[in-house]
Amino acid sequence: MAANDVIPPVFTREDFRLRLDAPAPADVETPAPAIATPPLLRPISWSAQKAAQSSESPPIVADVPEVFDLPEVLDVPDRNALMPELPTIVEAEYRSDLTPAIGLLASLSPATRLTPVPEPLPVIVEAAVVHVSAPPIVERPQLATGAVYAPRQPPPARPAAVQEAMKFGAPPKRKRHLGRRLMSMLMALAMIGGGVYAVKRFVLDVSNWDPEVELFATEIAQIRGLSFRDPVVVTVLPIREYAELFTDSILGLGIIDRGMLAGELRAVGLLNGQLDTEAIGATAAVDAPAFYDGATKTVYVVSGLPDELHRFAVERALTTALLDQHLDWVARSALATPTEALAIRAAVDADAISVAREAIATPEAADIVVRQMASLAAESVTQPTPSVWASSIMGRPGLPLQPTLGALSPRQRTAQFDLISTNDAITYDLGRPQTAPSPATPSPATPSPATVNESTRGMMYWYHALASRIGPSAAWAAATVWNGDTTTVSQTATSICVESTVTALDAGSVVWLFAAFQQWAAAAVPESATEVATDGAISVTVKACDPGPTLPTGDMSAVLPFGGSAVENTIVALGRAGTTNLPERAQVCLVQWARARGGDLANPGDSPTIVEPSTGWRSPYVAAHTPTVAEIDACRA
Repeated sequence: MAANDVIPPVFTREDFRLRLDAPAPADVETPAPAIATPPLLRPISWSAQKAAQSSESPPIVADVPEVFDLPEVLDVPDRNALMPELPTIVEAEYRSDLTPAIGLLASLSPATRLTPVPEPLPVIVEAAVVHVSAPPIVERPQLATGAVYAPRQPPPARPAAVQEAMKFGAPPKRKRHLGRRLMSMLMALAMIGGGVYAVKRFVLDVSNWDPEVELFATEIAQIRGLSFRDPVVVTVLPIREYAELFTDSILGLGIIDRGMLAGELRAVGLLNGQLDTEAIGATAAVDAPAFYDGATKTVYVVSGLPDELHRFAVERALTTALLDQHLDWVARSALATPTEALAIRAAVDADAISVAREAIATPEAADIVVRQMASLAAESVTQPTPSVWASSIMGRPGLPLQPTLGALSPRQRTAQFDLISTNDAITYDLGRPQTAPSPATPSPATPSPATVNESTRGMMYWYHALASRIGPSAAWAAATVWNGDTTTVSQTATSICVESTVTALDAGSVVWLFAAFQQWAAAAVPESATEVATDGAISVTVKACDPGPTLPTGDMSAVLPFGGSAVENTIVALGRAGTTNLPERAQVCLVQWARARGGDLANPGDSPTIVEPSTGWRSPYVAAHTPTVAEIDACRA
């Protein structure tokens, strides 16, 4: 060890004894004694005092307060939990209430206080040695010992071939197929949609049927072989309200201008006087006491009908609603021209009449319905209809087709729907040759700037216009060579005028068409300023204006609704009797043969009724033109 190395002192218990009579520091002001016992000290027991007095030390001075001893074990809340069990010297701050010696002890620095004092002291204060016990051992939390909490094991070693292949790069990631995700989404949406539809179809809609209406609907659905997708509401109206609503719905008076329509119909001879929607609708209501309104998806029926007629009328209207749910014919007719719209309604109505007729239980029940319809006509029709054309296309558009279309099965009627609903010429004229050109759309006459409502009016429009002035037979002969028209309606300063270019089937038939229109123009009142011309090739041009509501434009009582269509369909139906294999050319042959035999169409005997009586329909024209077996075989050949 070097000479100037400092040897650290070695201290013993005796080195911590201090003299009580040591002078206090000069800078320490000793206050008056007397104070409470420090909280960390307690008095020494009397036995300890006697033992101290029996020693060689001087007795304790009287003015010195009792000597206190620190507790042997001091509970320190903030002790270091990891501190080992070592003796700790507790330092006391200077207390003015102690003797100068004790105050000096508190004021000294730790190094000064630990300076050894060689001479013995009469009275000693033992520095309390506090033994801090080691904290209790707290067990560390352990993880659960179940298999699910066990550490994940490393994956097994890959085969050597795989390791060798991985040297050349990681395998490509599997591509995410957008198509698969899209398909999964579509399938989920389809399942949700199917569930919603099933709830609507089999839970909600079932409870929306009126009990009586549901009974009718079940019967016609079974006959037609189709099921209702949605319930149909049936509303009962008084005859006058029903007639006006019926006319507005079929003629589209909620869309087109009433004044323009009235002027157009008077100009061509389709209307006499005012456009009386109540009179037109009342006449149509005799044939159709109930109708299906496609705009509201509701069936309206005349109130107060007898039970048999009520059932027949509602079942006929419900059938048109059923066909709309499957064929969407209302939306198709809304986008069609007038000739196409009439063809669609005729095909649907013919199907509905067939279903309603089949629902009549017995021939006697049919006779009851016929008599009830006659009673309705006597009660509700107080004046003749001002427009036979309007009342006919409203109340009986499908009646002429019923003899042939009604003889087909429901499946066959559905298959024929698109064919017969192309235009009204194909629908009503069974004598039209197969080689006839499609209805043309000729170049229209030069319209005025105020032209509105340009479209193809159709074969039946011009038939009824001609029939009101030249009779049904001549008008039907001219209408059967119709092959298209372009008609415009314009508003002039003084009137509403119609200009139309009507096309014939061929150059030979245009002669008949032109001759018929010449007779029609000659029968018009001068105020209509009717003019007819031909291009000498294939078309006829017609011009006419509205003479006003006070002048007659034609004889409506002479008009046979739909001309010879009903009797010619009946002749074809007779030719089909006993066989279902009658080619279309044979049908055309039978009709052309009946026309060649001549004869006038009688009115009203040649117009059938909606419900056929038990005795059958007896048409004078059909009786005179019933084909023989030899004639049928010849047409087949």
